[in-house]
Amino acid sequence: CKEMESIGKQCTEAKHAYDQCFNQWYTTKFLKGDTTDDCAALFQTYQACMQEVLKEKNIDLSALKFDPASFARKSSASASASASSPPSAS
Repeated sequence: CKEMESIGKQCTEAKHAYDQCFNQWYTTKFLKGDTTDDCAALFQTYQACMQEVLKEKNIDLSALKFDPASFARKSSASASASASSPPSAS
């Protein structure tokens, strides 16, 4: 499987490092209930690189805010709630 390059070529190495960490974490920990974020530092490095690229390309994402830790907690809670809820009758 060929890894995708980052939109910012200078960020591709950071993207690949984060992708590899995330995929490993997801399959070995998250799917087993461990939501400890092992890849936060790699994500922050990639995010910082991408912020520079977006700035250079005059792409403004200031209206968008994303907290990956908050997203993981919400996703985990949502998955738990849907797993414990009985299926709805259609």
